[in-house]
Amino acid sequence: MSSTRIIEYYLRIVALVLASTALAKVVSISLTAPLLDRPDDLVGFLTLRQVLLVAALLEIGVIRFLVEKRSAGDRLLAVAWLSTIFAAYRSGLRVVGHTGYCACLGSLPKLLGVGERYSDAVMFGILAFLIAGSYGGCALLWRASRVSTPRTLRLEQ
Repeated sequence: MSSTRIIEYYLRIVALVLASTALAKVVSISLTAPLLDRPDDLVGFLTLRQVLLVAALLEIGVIRFLVEKRSAGDRLLAVAWLSTIFAAYRSGLRVVGHTGYCACLGSLPKLLGVGERYSDAVMFGILAFLIAGSYGGCALLWRASRVSTPRTLRLEQ
């Protein structure tokens, strides 16, 4: 199977994953949970509900970008951009001393009876999938472009 085909499959899976997580965030935002109305630990001028809304809107924007007929490289860069933002957010939480689990899906896991630790591990796995796939795909495309681009040697006379 060619790397181009693998990248296309990866991007389809990413669109489905992002649609699922965006939907979960939107459902969580609509719930009445006191957890969502407290200030976010990293972005203190926003509530957790507002941070989830921003994250869901970013995910929806990237999904829209993924389904448009753009180059694979552009779509991979969009996924890399989003996953880098999510990784920076998670890292920022650790820097400011947040010791709990990431509330990436708000209060929805608790409502469904899913433990915070499990939910956090799943979301971390998704983030790793987004980062590894997007950066790896970009590297594959870059390498393929370097190999297929003919180089001319200029001899000095």
